[in-house]
Amino acid sequence: MRSRFFPALAVLLSTAAAVAAEGPEASATAAVRSARDRLASAQIAGDQNAILDLCAEDAVIVPPGGEPITGRDAISDWLRTSNPAGSRPARLVFETQSLFVKGEIAVEVGQARAELASPGGPPTPLFDAYLAVWSRGPDGGWRISRVMWSPREAKGQAPPTPAPPPPSAANYVFPEASALPLPDPRSLSDGYVRGLADHLRSLVRRIDERPGDADSAAKAVQYLVKQIRDVGWIDIGRFGVAAACDAAAIVEKSGDRRLMETTLPWMQKGLKTSEGSACYDRVAAAYEKLRN
Repeated sequence: MRSRFFPALAVLLSTAAAVAAEGPEASATAAVRSARDRLASAQIAGDQNAILDLCAEDAVIVPPGGEPITGRDAISDWLRTSNPAGSRPARLVFETQSLFVKGEIAVEVGQARAELASPGGPPTPLFDAYLAVWSRGPDGGWRISRVMWSPREAKGQAPPTPAPPPPSAANYVFPEASALPLPDPRSLSDGYVRGLADHLRSLVRRIDERPGDADSAAKAVQYLVKQIRDVGWIDIGRFGVAAACDAAAIVEKSGDRRLMETTLPWMQKGLKTSEGSACYDRVAAAYEKLRN
C-alpha cells in the first residue's frame, strides 16, 4: 500500500483563521501551531520518533483504503514499513479549511499538498484531503488522536512546487502561486479608484478608532478580499501609496496567514521599494510572528 501518512500528518496541525482571536481557543490554536511546526520539521528530517511523540498513546490512523491502525506501537511499525528510509516529504503546503476547538478536543478538516523525495529520481507530488481529531493531554500538549485521509490526484488537482519555509519574511521571495489567486491589474476609472481608496481609508480609520473590535476588522478584511479578487492587489501604480498602505494595514491586522501569503508578493513589487516600505515591513513582521 502506498504511504500517504507524511503529508497528511504535517498538515493536521495547521491552524485556521476562523478560530477566534481571543480566549481559550486562541491559546489552543497557538499550541497546535507550535506542534505543527515540530511535526513538519520531523517529517522533512525523516525523524519517526519525533512524529510518534506527537501521537497520543491510543491514537488511531486510517490510511487510504486500509484498516484502522491503533496505538503508537502499531503506528510505529506501519511507519517503518510504509515510509522506508529516504522516502520523506521534501516540500509541504498546509491548507486548513476549518478548525473547531472545544475544551480538550479539536477537530480539523483540510488538505495537504506535498512533494515526496524519491532517491535517484524526481519528487513525487501528493495531494491529500484529511479529517483529524486532536486531544490535549495532561501535560497540556496537543497530539493526534484520530486521523484519516484520502488522495485527491484523481480529480486532476496537481500540487504546486513551493519554496522551503523562509528564514525571514522580510527577505523571502514568495512563490507567484498563492492560496487566493488574484487577477492581473487592469485599468480602472478615476472614479472607481477614488471610491475604493476612500472606503479603504474609512475602514482603517474605524479599526484604529476601535482597537480590539473584531467586527470592524472582519468587515475590512471581507471588503478588501472581495475587491482584490475582482481588480487585483491595491498597487501603487493605480491607487497610490496611501491606498496601498491602507490595504496593507488591513492585511496586517487580519491575522490571516493565507491572506498575507497571497498579498506579500504583490507588496514586494511596489510598497517594499517605495516610500511605503514601512507598510510592507509591518505586514512582513506580522507574518513572521504567525509563522513562529
